[in-house]
Amino acid sequence: MLTAVQETDEYQTTFNVVGFFMLKNFWEYYVIKKPDKDGNMFAYVMGNEDEFGYVNLDELKPYIIQSLSEEQLSADPESSNCLAPPVGYHWQA
Repeated sequence: MLTAVQETDEYQTTFNVVGFFMLKNFWEYYVIKKPDKDGNMFAYVMGNEDEFGYVNLDELKPYIIQSLSEEQLSADPESSNCLAPPVGYHWQA
C-alpha cells in the first residue's frame, strides 16, 4: 500500500492507495477502497477533472489497459518507483 500526500499552506490531504488502474483514454484511478460485492469502489480519479468518487469496476473492466493490485503494491517495496503519484501529490516516505 502506498500513501499519497498533498500539502499546501492551508491543508494536507492524505489517502492510502490499495490499487491502481489506467483506462484506454489514459484516465488514472488510484483505488482507496476495494470493490464491494457489486463492484463499487472509492477512488481518486485523474481524468478531465481530478476528483474523489465512487466508480464501478465491472463497468470499467473492458477499458483497463494497466493495473496494479494491493498485493503487487505491497509485495514490491520499490513500487513507488514504478507508479507515479497523482499530479500534485507525493508518496509518503
